[in-house]
Amino acid sequence: ILINYKVVELFPNGCRVLITCNTTQMPRPITYHLWDSQGTTVAEKVVNTSDPASFTINITLESSSELLSYSCHVDITSSQMATSDRLQIDRRLCTRKPRSGLQAKFTLVYTKSGPMVEVICQASSGSPSITYSLVQKNGSIHSKQIQSHGQPAKFFFPLARMATCLQCQAENGISILSSTFMMIPSGE
Repeated sequence: ILINYKVVELFPNGCRVLITCNTTQMPRPITYHLWDSQGTTVAEKVVNTSDPASFTINITLESSSELLSYSCHVDITSSQMATSDRLQIDRRLCTRKPRSGLQAKFTLVYTKSGPMVEVICQASSGSPSITYSLVQKNGSIHSKQIQSHGQPAKFFFPLARMATCLQCQAENGISILSSTFMMIPSGE
């Protein structure tokens, strides 16, 4: 049984999380049970199609534990059950500013093939994984990379014919941080 989650909405004191459970190895209909760390059924759903079962839960910042655990269970027979891996959700994902300290370093580098721009972007905190983008003033994305927590994104590209302004953005599905725009000179 596969189990996944994503934060779908933030509140002042918590968030709403969508947990999905799916198995392709059993005939339909399937009754999925979502259990908490104590083995208590939090929710139950019968699925007649190949779609995953979806459960929406609210997590508050006042929860008693840093990590909240959930698992999915499916009854195979009256005496057999299939169980997913334990899913752990860090309640700090529900904070409004999951990332902080975005740093962007723009450097002009001279190479044998001509002038290049090196941009290094890194958020000092946040939950994995972080998508870093170089964004132009008109909103179009120049380049994009996905990095694990603690790893900077490194962009390297030649100067364009026309000068442009770029900023680094760090996003992890909850919010976005942006650096200030930096003017990149033309290669002419």
